Amino acid sequence: MSSALKVLIVEDSEEDAQLILRFIQQYQKQIEVLRVENEVEMFKALDDGNWNLIVSDYNLPTFSGLQALEVLKKSGQDIPLILVSGTIGEDVATGALKAGATDYVLKSNLSRLPNVIERAINEAKSHQILRRIQHNLNQSKKMEAVGRFAGGLAHDVNNILTAITLYAEMAIKQLDAGNTEVVRSNIESILKSKKIAANIIGQVLQFSRQKNETNVHPIDVTTALVTFEPILKRLLSDKINLTIETPEVPLMVMANQTQLEQIFLNLTMNARDAITNQEGLVTIKLERIQLEEVPANLFILVKPGSYITIKVNDNGRGMDEGVVAQIFEPYFTTKEPDKGTGLGLSLVYGILHQLKGSVSVESIFGKGTTFTIYLPACI
Repeated sequence: MSSALKVLIVEDSEEDAQLILRFIQQYQKQIEVLRVENEVEMFKALDDGNWNLIVSDYNLPTFSGLQALEVLKKSGQDIPLILVSGTIGEDVATGALKAGATDYVLKSNLSRLPNVIERAINEAKSHQILRRIQHNLNQSKKMEAVGRFAGGLAHDVNNILTAITLYAEMAIKQLDAGNTEVVRSNIESILKSKKIAANIIGQVLQFSRQKNETNVHPIDVTTALVTFEPILKRLLSDKINLTIETPEVPLMVMANQTQLEQIFLNLTMNARDAITNQEGLVTIKLERIQLEEVPANLFILVKPGSYITIKVNDNGRGMDEGVVAQIFEPYFTTKEPDKGTGLGLSLVYGILHQLKGSVSVESIFGKGTTFTIYLPACI
């Protein structure tokens, strides 16, 4: 027996939903169905379920089929979406198909629905096969990129080794001066730098294995940043001034120290590398905000709610729109071959996916860039 077809129906009318369901059952009897009426309900359904098909009314009182398409796109899921409408003109229908709808059916002609569903499901299966082929191709490309990756990784780890060397030299000087407390502090910093280097390697291995396993717990982002601040300052050049802005209240999120350090490290190093031939300024600002509406420029769709934001701003060379659109892609980099892996920002992106967070980027070419990280507040 075939497994149940999981169908998400976007419809405000229970009566119309039942009518649509009867025609869907002409394609397949065994069905699991859920009806939603608005963006929030649809987002939750996509987050919770593994759907085979979406059927959406084109016009709803507070929602629309085109908006349903946008929610589907932002979710990153590839699910066939069929629009159903009482009246829809040819121009509107063509526009909907261009926007990403799989097909459309008039409510006056729902007898077409079973055939439309069959074609949509078959196309979806073909897309799955193509995605598997593409995945294998991408894995092959990763292997080809090992040489470039090794050089860039050496550069990133060398930043940590530089900090270790500086702390060791300072410890030796203070040891000669008999200042044991400063020596102890420097040795502790050396051990922490060594841990950071190990964490970098661990994150890279996690990325290469495409694992999403994390051990998260409530953690104060402010404490994590203040603790990590000396390391960040050591990794910046003398010409770059680092400013930290934090509120006096705890900013709690569900994460772990390694993930937060990876975010701080990669965004700060990205800012550092963007600053050339000028007095550099890097600012990291933490705050708690309430998202009543989800910003349109987020790279990962999130729900409205309370978030802790990490803003990293620099006065570097900035980026154009074409670069911004690609910066989170693995191995994409504008740096010289031996100056970076192209994995730093994609690792940040992966961490945000794990933590159900998001990121936006605002950049003006020639003036600077601001990355804004959104992490769900847990307290």
